[in-house]
Amino acid sequence: MKILIIHTMAIDYNGVTDCIVQYLKHMNREGMEATILSTVTVHPDFEKLFQELGCRLERIEIRKEHPLRYMFRLAKLVRREKFDLVHAHGNSATMFFDMAGAKLGGCRIRIAHGHSTSCGNQKLDRLLRPFFYHSYTQAAACGKKVGEWLYAGRKFRILPNGRELEAYRFRKDIRRKIRETYQLGETFTIGHVGRFNGPKNQKFALEVFAELLKEEPESHLVFMGDGALLEEVKARAVRLGVAENVTFTGSVKNIPEMLSAMDAMIFPSMYEGMPLVVLEWQAAGLPCIVSDTITDECDVTELVCRVSLKADRKVWVEKLKEIRQKSDERNCTLWQQKLKSAGFDIWEDAEKLREWYQELNKKLRE
Repeated sequence: MKILIIHTMAIDYNGVTDCIVQYLKHMNREGMEATILSTVTVHPDFEKLFQELGCRLERIEIRKEHPLRYMFRLAKLVRREKFDLVHAHGNSATMFFDMAGAKLGGCRIRIAHGHSTSCGNQKLDRLLRPFFYHSYTQAAACGKKVGEWLYAGRKFRILPNGRELEAYRFRKDIRRKIRETYQLGETFTIGHVGRFNGPKNQKFALEVFAELLKEEPESHLVFMGDGALLEEVKARAVRLGVAENVTFTGSVKNIPEMLSAMDAMIFPSMYEGMPLVVLEWQAAGLPCIVSDTITDECDVTELVCRVSLKADRKVWVEKLKEIRQKSDERNCTLWQQKLKSAGFDIWEDAEKLREWYQELNKKLRE
């Protein structure tokens, strides 16, 4: 079976890319030939990774600027390669261009896979929805709220953003090593993982930390990630007078190890689909404070505490202080078992996706 996986955003260090990679890494792809289509840009790290995974990489990187031209070039690619199945990952009804291109190319199995409860171009999303709903053959979403938002009452299948849970197990030796590297000492260390952009709301996290520091001076904040607003957030740290207590690591590849060095996590996002990082933090046994605007589907364990973005910063501070006062052992076995029971084990999720692909292909050939 020949499969084309379309990434409608940049193939970079982001949640959608990670979802695609995790499924490819953990799926038994015997009898399958997977091709990845880049529609924006590809980070060199992922070019190499896809090659190592035995996947071919194709590029039609004009989707955003010339969507109609992109659609017809996609149709030509699908027709030439005779793909049995096209699986597009995106955030809105602009996946119409991917689904329509696949349909024009003769592909009879077309999966639209939603990853967010909002999008950048809402006007275009509204305009394309009637056409989008007639362009795919199967609908999927990373979570219930994403599917309800994108498919507006129509049927869809949930494909969980599972994780390799054991990789996030807390390790004391790694904790010591990371803390020495970043000179964290014995400080109460709060972490945040995410791209620096408006929806991730890092400025809010910084303001909460500035308030915490007034009451808990032996505290530190670690931002892990890169993005357009990084320098702006750094400048805000200086203006708030907390720069010496804030570390910006940039993009890091050893997130599981970094989490062993943290004591708590903060996530004041304005909106999300299914935030992978919150699942990872729970797998690592980390208490996390998240905004009430993101889906409660990620609240798998008691480690998650939800606080309103409209609440005073001091409410967030009090929750962090409560975490500091607790000295619970990080019983990752308990938390990981709950995540597995909730369907967030990538080995099981990848097997279910493989079975779905095969079922769709079999029905088509009957």
